[in-house]
Amino acid sequence: MTILENNELHLWSAVLTLDEQQEIHYLTYLSEDEKYRADRFRTPQLRQRFIAARGILRELLGKYLSCPPSDIVFAYGEHGKPSLQGANSARLNFNIAHSHDMAVYGFTIGRLVGVDIEKVDDHYKEAIAKRYFTPEENAKLSRLAEPQRIQAFYCIWAYKEALMKAIGKGLSYPIAQFSVFFDNKCHLFLENINWHLETFAVCEGYASAFAVEEGIKKICYTEHHRFREK
Repeated sequence: MTILENNELHLWSAVLTLDEQQEIHYLTYLSEDEKYRADRFRTPQLRQRFIAARGILRELLGKYLSCPPSDIVFAYGEHGKPSLQGANSARLNFNIAHSHDMAVYGFTIGRLVGVDIEKVDDHYKEAIAKRYFTPEENAKLSRLAEPQRIQAFYCIWAYKEALMKAIGKGLSYPIAQFSVFFDNKCHLFLENINWHLETFAVCEGYASAFAVEEGIKKICYTEHHRFREK
């Protein structure tokens, strides 16, 4: 069992590439609906990443709830945010994000949490910035040299995604109406909640961030180690 205190945030990262044995193992954790979703992916690689992301999520939740990963039942909000259903809930909040072959997970007790991870491309996505970022954010980005501008773009995007996932409304929320900028930490009052946003390093070539309700006193980050048959 993994212990999570009321004032803690636990962050995990995981690599989503699996060998055949690992894929079979994590597939046994999934519900019939998740298996159906996995089979609808266009390529074996995307299918494998989905199986890994959901299987590892169930594995981690099983550690916190002291139950078999396959027993966990999910409910989904209006915009697709997963939560725990029924007796499994126990005030445990979580969020998951994945990009290419990396995933991140966040867990809290009684506090809303959102996480995001983005694979950093080698070019600046100006059209996306102009559509989804505020004038203030775009003005700051325009003053940066290209390499710094690219990194700052992904930092802002990860912040906004994490916050929208914490709120539970995804990109349906008007994210161009608030500024987060691109410091390593920032605080924001939104939806009548004080939010703590912070970046965290997962691996080179990715930008990651979390958003959580204020009041967290301890943040723990762990790299997940995939199943290996002994």
